[in-house]
Amino acid sequence: SCIFIALKNGVFRYADTKYLIMGDDVNLSGWRLWKEARHLVQEIFRYIPDVKANSVYIQMRRAALQLLCSVSESRLAASRRQAIVLLDDALQICAELRHMLRIYRCYRYIPNEVSRELDVLCQKLYPALEQEIQRLSMGFGRLYPEKPEEKGTEDSDLVKGKE
Repeated sequence: SCIFIALKNGVFRYADTKYLIMGDDVNLSGWRLWKEARHLVQEIFRYIPDVKANSVYIQMRRAALQLLCSVSESRLAASRRQAIVLLDDALQICAELRHMLRIYRCYRYIPNEVSRELDVLCQKLYPALEQEIQRLSMGFGRLYPEKPEEKGTEDSDLVKGKE
């Protein structure tokens, strides 16, 4: 489950995107990858109807929310390894969304223009996810890169709660 997303009356809303995690302020709204994922989810919720009887639409919306949850949780991960696993999940969900869009286009569940627009957003997000995974895998940068460098901010220090 994701604490960053709340759905009320079919409207997509966000809880406060600034959290105190292990002594660090983490502001998701300033993270480019999170913004791209959020934009994709917003567009899916705008175009894919909220039809309770049609599981095809429910599946697409569920996958979109899971994508944003995985990206959000990767930002709050306690270690690089955990962040990489969560981003890899998001990468696979992004590929799943693209396959769903192809199927929906084939069976005319959604208009071609909508399918193409959502597919372009998925195509933009996919390399951004790959780049972030590669950055974390290579050990370049910090787990939270936009924070100024401080003493004692290694991943192991974050896990152990050291300052």
